[in-house]
Amino acid sequence: MSKPIQRALCVGVLLAMAAATVFAEDKKPSKEREAMRRAQQQLQQAQQELSAQKAQFAKIESERDAEKKDKENNAARARAAGAQLAQLQAALDDANKALAQRQQDIAELEKRLAQSSASLARTERDLAQHKEQLMRAQKELIGKNQSLNACESKNAALYDAGKSLISECKARTIAAPAWSFETVTGKRRVELENILEQARDQFDDNRLMHSTPNP
Repeated sequence: MSKPIQRALCVGVLLAMAAATVFAEDKKPSKEREAMRRAQQQLQQAQQELSAQKAQFAKIESERDAEKKDKENNAARARAAGAQLAQLQAALDDANKALAQRQQDIAELEKRLAQSSASLARTERDLAQHKEQLMRAQKELIGKNQSLNACESKNAALYDAGKSLISECKARTIAAPAWSFETVTGKRRVELENILEQARDQFDDNRLMHSTPNP
Protein backbone atom coordinates (compact mmCIF):
# COMPACT_ATOMS: atom_id res chain seq x y z
CA MET A 1 0.00 0.00 0.00
CA SER A 2 1.33 3.50 -0.91
CA LYS A 3 2.22 6.18 1.66
CA PRO A 4 -0.63 8.62 0.70
CA ILE A 5 -3.18 5.88 1.33
CA GLN A 6 -1.62 5.02 4.68
CA ARG A 7 -1.63 8.70 5.71
CA ALA A 8 -5.26 9.13 4.68
CA LEU A 9 -6.27 6.08 6.70
CA CYS A 10 -4.49 7.39 9.80
CA VAL A 11 -6.16 10.79 9.45
CA GLY A 12 -9.54 9.15 9.00
CA VAL A 13 -9.14 7.09 12.15
CA LEU A 14 -8.12 10.15 14.22
CA LEU A 15 -10.99 12.22 12.88
CA ALA A 16 -13.46 9.46 13.67
CA MET A 17 -12.21 9.33 17.23
CA ALA A 18 -12.44 13.12 17.53
CA ALA A 19 -15.97 13.17 16.18
CA ALA A 20 -17.03 10.60 18.69
CA THR A 21 -15.60 12.71 21.48
CA VAL A 22 -17.41 15.85 20.23
CA PHE A 23 -20.79 14.14 20.17
CA ALA A 24 -20.22 12.77 23.64
CA GLU A 25 -19.41 16.17 25.17
CA ASP A 26 -22.16 18.65 24.26
CA LYS A 27 -21.08 21.19 26.90
CA LYS A 28 -17.65 22.03 25.38
CA PRO A 29 -16.95 25.50 23.94
CA SER A 30 -17.88 26.40 20.34
CA LYS A 31 -14.19 26.57 19.34
CA GLU A 32 -13.85 22.88 19.90
CA ARG A 33 -16.96 22.20 17.88
CA GLU A 34 -15.49 24.26 15.06
CA ALA A 35 -12.33 22.20 15.28
CA MET A 36 -14.33 19.04 15.13
CA ARG A 37 -16.18 20.34 12.07
CA ARG A 38 -12.94 21.03 10.37
CA ALA A 39 -11.78 17.59 11.38
CA GLN A 40 -14.86 16.08 9.82
CA GLN A 41 -14.21 18.00 6.65
CA GLN A 42 -10.66 16.76 6.64
CA LEU A 43 -11.97 13.23 7.22
CA GLN A 44 -14.28 13.54 4.22
CA GLN A 45 -11.46 14.93 2.17
CA ALA A 46 -9.24 12.07 3.34
CA GLN A 47 -11.93 9.56 2.43
CA GLN A 48 -12.22 11.12 -1.00
CA GLU A 49 -8.47 10.97 -1.44
CA LEU A 50 -8.57 7.37 -0.23
CA SER A 51 -11.22 6.55 -2.81
CA ALA A 52 -9.21 8.29 -5.51
CA GLN A 53 -6.06 6.46 -4.41
CA LYS A 54 -7.94 3.16 -4.47
CA ALA A 55 -9.28 3.90 -7.96
CA GLN A 56 -5.79 4.84 -9.16
CA PHE A 57 -4.34 1.74 -7.52
CA ALA A 58 -6.98 -0.41 -9.17
CA LYS A 59 -6.21 1.27 -12.50
CA ILE A 60 -2.48 0.66 -11.98
CA GLU A 61 -3.15 -2.96 -11.08
CA SER A 62 -5.36 -3.35 -14.15
CA GLU A 63 -2.75 -1.76 -16.39
CA ARG A 64 -0.06 -3.96 -14.83
CA ASP A 65 -2.21 -7.06 -15.42
CA ALA A 66 -2.86 -5.93 -18.98
CA GLU A 67 0.84 -5.29 -19.51
CA LYS A 68 1.68 -8.68 -18.03
CA LYS A 69 -0.87 -10.29 -20.31
CA ASP A 70 0.55 -8.39 -23.29
CA LYS A 71 4.03 -9.57 -22.34
CA GLU A 72 2.79 -13.14 -22.12
CA ASN A 73 1.03 -12.77 -25.46
CA ASN A 74 4.13 -11.21 -26.96
CA ALA A 75 6.25 -14.03 -25.56
CA ALA A 76 3.84 -16.60 -27.02
CA ARG A 77 3.92 -14.81 -30.39
CA ALA A 78 7.70 -14.66 -30.18
CA ARG A 79 7.88 -18.39 -29.47
CA ALA A 80 5.49 -19.10 -32.35
CA ALA A 81 7.52 -16.83 -34.63
CA GLY A 82 10.73 -18.59 -33.50
CA ALA A 83 9.22 -21.99 -34.25
CA GLN A 84 8.03 -20.77 -37.64
CA LEU A 85 11.45 -19.27 -38.32
CA ALA A 86 13.08 -22.59 -37.41
CA GLN A 87 10.75 -24.39 -39.82
CA LEU A 88 11.53 -21.88 -42.56
CA GLN A 89 15.24 -22.25 -41.89
CA ALA A 90 14.96 -26.04 -42.09
CA ALA A 91 13.02 -25.74 -45.35
CA LEU A 92 15.66 -23.32 -46.66
CA ASP A 93 18.44 -25.74 -45.70
CA ASP A 94 16.62 -28.57 -47.49
CA ALA A 95 16.13 -26.36 -50.54
CA ASN A 96 19.83 -25.43 -50.55
CA LYS A 97 20.80 -29.09 -50.29
CA ALA A 98 18.45 -29.98 -53.14
CA LEU A 99 19.85 -27.10 -55.21
CA ALA A 100 23.42 -28.20 -54.53
CA GLN A 101 22.55 -31.78 -55.55
CA ARG A 102 20.81 -30.48 -58.66
CA GLN A 103 23.84 -28.39 -59.58
CA GLN A 104 26.06 -31.43 -59.02
CA ASP A 105 23.82 -33.54 -61.26
CA ILE A 106 23.89 -30.84 -63.94
CA ALA A 107 27.69 -30.65 -63.73
CA GLU A 108 27.91 -34.45 -64.07
CA LEU A 109 25.55 -34.39 -67.06
CA GLU A 110 27.59 -31.60 -68.67
CA LYS A 111 30.76 -33.63 -68.10
CA ARG A 112 29.20 -36.72 -69.65
CA LEU A 113 27.88 -34.61 -72.54
CA ALA A 114 31.36 -33.20 -73.15
CA GLN A 115 32.81 -36.73 -73.11
CA SER A 116 30.10 -37.94 -75.49
CA SER A 117 30.73 -34.97 -77.79
CA ALA A 118 34.47 -35.71 -77.80
CA SER A 119 33.80 -39.40 -78.48
CA LEU A 120 31.39 -38.48 -81.28
CA ALA A 121 33.99 -36.15 -82.79
CA ARG A 122 36.59 -38.94 -82.69
CA THR A 123 34.12 -41.36 -84.23
CA GLU A 124 33.32 -38.90 -87.00
CA ARG A 125 37.05 -38.38 -87.67
CA ASP A 126 37.61 -42.15 -87.75
CA LEU A 127 34.63 -42.56 -90.06
CA ALA A 128 35.95 -39.87 -92.36
CA GLN A 129 39.36 -41.58 -92.40
CA HIS A 130 37.73 -44.93 -93.10
CA LYS A 131 35.72 -43.40 -95.92
CA GLU A 132 38.87 -41.86 -97.34
CA GLN A 133 40.70 -45.18 -97.06
CA LEU A 134 37.77 -46.96 -98.67
CA MET A 135 37.76 -44.49 -101.55
CA ARG A 136 41.50 -44.97 -102.03
CA ALA A 137 41.05 -48.75 -101.88
CA GLN A 138 38.25 -48.54 -104.46
CA LYS A 139 40.43 -46.42 -106.71
CA GLU A 140 43.30 -48.88 -106.30
CA LEU A 141 40.94 -51.76 -106.99
CA ILE A 142 39.68 -50.03 -110.12
CA GLY A 143 43.26 -49.47 -111.22
CA LYS A 144 44.16 -53.09 -110.51
CA ASN A 145 41.10 -54.31 -112.38
CA GLN A 146 42.05 -52.13 -115.31
CA SER A 147 45.60 -53.50 -115.18
CA LEU A 148 44.26 -57.01 -114.85
CA ASN A 149 41.95 -56.48 -117.80
CA ALA A 150 44.91 -55.22 -119.82
CA CYS A 151 46.98 -58.24 -118.76
CA GLU A 152 44.12 -60.59 -119.64
CA SER A 153 43.83 -58.94 -123.01
CA LYS A 154 47.55 -59.34 -123.62
CA ASN A 155 47.47 -62.90 -122.29
CA ALA A 156 44.55 -63.75 -124.52
CA ALA A 157 46.39 -62.30 -127.48
CA LEU A 158 49.54 -64.29 -126.62
CA TYR A 159 47.44 -67.40 -126.06
CA ASP A 160 45.76 -67.01 -129.40
CA ALA A 161 49.12 -66.34 -131.06
CA GLY A 162 50.66 -69.40 -129.40
CA LYS A 163 47.72 -71.60 -130.37
CA SER A 164 47.90 -70.34 -133.93
CA LEU A 165 51.63 -70.99 -134.02
CA ILE A 166 51.20 -74.51 -132.68
CA SER A 167 48.38 -75.23 -135.12
CA GLU A 168 50.45 -73.89 -138.00
CA CYS A 169 53.46 -75.95 -136.98
CA LYS A 170 51.33 -79.08 -136.70
CA ALA A 171 49.81 -78.39 -140.06
CA ARG A 172 53.17 -77.98 -141.65
CA THR A 173 54.43 -81.09 -139.91
CA ILE A 174 51.60 -83.14 -141.35
CA ALA A 175 51.93 -81.59 -144.80
CA ALA A 176 55.74 -81.75 -145.07
CA PRO A 177 57.67 -85.01 -145.56
CA ALA A 178 59.29 -86.50 -142.55
CA TRP A 179 62.82 -86.29 -143.96
CA SER A 180 62.65 -82.48 -144.24
CA PHE A 181 61.98 -82.03 -140.46
CA GLU A 182 64.53 -84.64 -139.55
CA THR A 183 67.06 -82.89 -141.78
CA VAL A 184 66.40 -79.38 -140.37
CA THR A 185 65.63 -80.12 -136.71
CA GLY A 186 67.30 -83.42 -136.20
CA LYS A 187 64.09 -84.84 -134.58
CA ARG A 188 61.45 -87.20 -135.75
CA ARG A 189 57.88 -86.06 -136.47
CA VAL A 190 56.41 -87.77 -133.38
CA GLU A 191 58.81 -86.09 -131.09
CA LEU A 192 58.02 -82.67 -132.61
CA GLU A 193 54.30 -83.25 -132.20
CA ASN A 194 54.83 -84.14 -128.55
CA ILE A 195 56.75 -80.93 -128.02
CA LEU A 196 53.93 -78.91 -129.64
CA GLU A 197 51.31 -80.64 -127.46
CA GLN A 198 53.33 -79.85 -124.33
CA ALA A 199 53.61 -76.23 -125.44
CA ARG A 200 49.84 -76.05 -125.94
CA ASP A 201 49.25 -77.54 -122.46
CA GLN A 202 51.54 -74.92 -120.95
CA PHE A 203 49.61 -72.20 -122.76
CA ASP A 204 46.35 -73.57 -121.33
CA ASP A 205 47.74 -73.83 -117.80
CA ASN A 206 49.13 -70.29 -117.79
CA ARG A 207 46.15 -68.67 -119.40
CA LEU A 208 44.67 -65.88 -117.18
CA MET A 209 40.94 -66.03 -116.48
CA HIS A 210 39.00 -62.89 -115.35
CA SER A 211 37.59 -63.65 -111.88
CA THR A 212 37.90 -60.32 -110.02
CA PRO A 213 34.54 -59.01 -108.63
CA ASN A 214 33.31 -55.58 -109.62
CA PRO A 215 34.34 -52.80 -107.20
